[in-house]
Amino acid sequence: MCILAIIFLYPILNVLAISLSGSAPVLRGEVSFFPKQFTVKAYENIFTNKHIWRSYGNTIFVAVVGCVLGLAMSSLAAYPMAFGDFMERKYIVL
Repeated sequence: MCILAIIFLYPILNVLAISLSGSAPVLRGEVSFFPKQFTVKAYENIFTNKHIWRSYGNTIFVAVVGCVLGLAMSSLAAYPMAFGDFMERKYIVL
């Protein structure tokens, strides 16, 4: 179990270390587990970009609308199967 945890966590920690390191050590391949030349410049570049906020908005909109539509369609399909009396119902609802 611990080996699996290490296998799954190592890539995440590696990406985090790379994102918090300066560009020179990353390009030379010196960053593996701990950041070198610690900097948050990459995160500053991301969050000062005006397009990222529109992308987040689009993602949230698609997720919410998809969830609501999926719930509505499932409810509309489930109601007749639960309370309706139609032909072939016994074959659909096991």
